[in-house]
Amino acid sequence: SSGSGSSSSSSSIQGRIVTIKSEDFIVEDNKIDKNCYRIDEVYDMSMLWHDYQLNIIRNVKFLGNENGTIFNYNHDRRGVFQVTVNKDVKFFQIENIIFENYVVENATDGIQIFFFIIDSDKLQIISKNCTYRENKQNLFRIDISSSKNHDKKVPYVLFDHCNFM
Repeated sequence: SSGSGSSSSSSSIQGRIVTIKSEDFIVEDNKIDKNCYRIDEVYDMSMLWHDYQLNIIRNVKFLGNENGTIFNYNHDRRGVFQVTVNKDVKFFQIENIIFENYVVENATDGIQIFFFIIDSDKLQIISKNCTYRENKQNLFRIDISSSKNHDKKVPYVLFDHCNFM
């Protein structure tokens, strides 16, 4: 389900807040404008029959519960995210999410939890307070089509207080 919302921070961006429950893991029009809150404790990703294609048009945070929202892939590859990012987006942040048991037998290229298609030299992908455990496949793939040189002082991918087990 989704609703409108705004933030009181002066540096925030106006947009839509999307709250996702496990029984309706759907985002309207495949577009996310601001924050995407996960309110259930566990999502069984193996129960999903498709992958998610998201078009990101503004800075986005995927926020799990304070103690970590679990995305359990149950040794399957269903429920992966293909994220197409607009050239004006500066960050895509994943926070407080536990990704576990992502295993792809006879893996081929292009099967990761997150596949980013980026047309920007400004985007930073941030994984903050996340845990990656018992995963036996690549977690991220990033295809960048920007013709500009990236600012070497800003990493494309930043892992901030993450655990890998």
